[in-house]
Amino acid sequence: MTSNSSIAILPYLKTSDAVEYKDLVFRNIDDTSGLSSELVDHLNVISQMFYLRNQFRIKKITYTIIPISSKDEDNWGDEEPLKQLREFQTIIAYLYSAPHQIFSTPFLSKEQASLFLFNPQPVPLSLIGGMNHLTENAGGENFPKPDNRGLIDGYEVILDFRSHLWVTRGSNIYPPVGYLGLNYSQDMYIDIAHRPHDSHVEQIFTFANSMVNKSELSQRIFTALDWYNRSNVTDIEDDIALVELAVAFECLLNLDPGEKITSRFTEAVSLLLGGLPRLESWLTQFYNARSQIVHKGHSINLSFLATDDPKKSSSGQNAEYRSLVSLGRQIFRLCLSTIIHGALEAEKMNLSSLLFTNQERLTDICEVLSKSKGTAQEKLKAVKQQIRDIDAYRFVGETGLKINSLIGTAQLTVKTYLETNPSLSTDLSNLLNEFITASKGSNCYDPLLKLQQIQDHPEAKQATERGSPTADVFLLLDCVWHYTFFYFYWLKES
Repeated sequence: MTSNSSIAILPYLKTSDAVEYKDLVFRNIDDTSGLSSELVDHLNVISQMFYLRNQFRIKKITYTIIPISSKDEDNWGDEEPLKQLREFQTIIAYLYSAPHQIFSTPFLSKEQASLFLFNPQPVPLSLIGGMNHLTENAGGENFPKPDNRGLIDGYEVILDFRSHLWVTRGSNIYPPVGYLGLNYSQDMYIDIAHRPHDSHVEQIFTFANSMVNKSELSQRIFTALDWYNRSNVTDIEDDIALVELAVAFECLLNLDPGEKITSRFTEAVSLLLGGLPRLESWLTQFYNARSQIVHKGHSINLSFLATDDPKKSSSGQNAEYRSLVSLGRQIFRLCLSTIIHGALEAEKMNLSSLLFTNQERLTDICEVLSKSKGTAQEKLKAVKQQIRDIDAYRFVGETGLKINSLIGTAQLTVKTYLETNPSLSTDLSNLLNEFITASKGSNCYDPLLKLQQIQDHPEAKQATERGSPTADVFLLLDCVWHYTFFYFYWLKES
């Protein structure tokens, strides 16, 4: 395997064709098109390791290649491909746990989305299992022999980003639980790549690929999903599942601990889902059970009592109907769907941009461009949306817009742009250099004079191709001229 890549395996989920998530492509183990011979050899070795139970090997497993730029353990987890891999695993574990509409049982358990990350390295025989008189090698003659240092060509494997194990050619890997079934109908290509446009699956992946996904809300949602998935492990007891599901709700709804957390939980869910009959009754019973488990170690009732008034309920008077957890999973998914829908609609109308002034955008641009980290191209790309928002709202009146900020931001942007060595005519390049070196003085007349000359230059007027750094820079200059040209001509006449 190349030193800058790892292999991620989803052995208990299959796909009939490629599934893309951001920069990652998940494929069936038989699809090795475009891979190097070294990667193919590793896949052939790894694919023989996974057994469902006894001597029954799993034939259809899913893999993706993870490009890794650094093997430094301190920074390894911060690699963008690994972040995307973790996001994808969290999402599919959540989506495949969808409760049955009638019986409320999860479709698949969390272990079904178990993920093994393989990194090749020499491995001591003792880590693979060779503990002298305590074990014996049942791998046969084909099992690799250690070298004179006791090392075998093998793999360090990280299971679900937590547990470590070490394997080599001929090793057997079994599911992390005693009994795990493979679902015949499950197919990531059909379930994910061909998802209906209006489905919850589409909603989740749209959110994951949106700008909203870079916000504090996104961190909250993925943390909530992680706790939700923990409530779906195989053979989990209802009291443990209920507490983990309660944590998922608290993360999703951003509930701070306190004496009134039950009422805040009830109000938040009721607001999201509306005044449904008996919803408040379930909410009260669920959180009462959570409090009993957390503070006393057990709850007197883990089932929903069919009553309109939970304050008067008791197991002797009201029928026990479904578990609180099974109903909670469905209610959680409805709350998540409502929150994501609102966030995506707010992003669609660019609501957040309406709440900031152009003066603040100018400050943000200067902060980004003044950072020492990153290339000039990366910095210009980072401020592209801010420039376009300044253009979009240039006709909206605002107080506090400062001439010095307008000129200073324009000069810094042009300076950064010239560091990219753009293809410009000599006279326009000279004008831009004169603009960034012009002193603002007491009235900014000199840089405004150069800005006027730039605006009148034929080449500057033609720099309108959307999406290019050149277009963004000259768009900002046009916006600054829009704000300052009255002032400039007043200065000129004075």
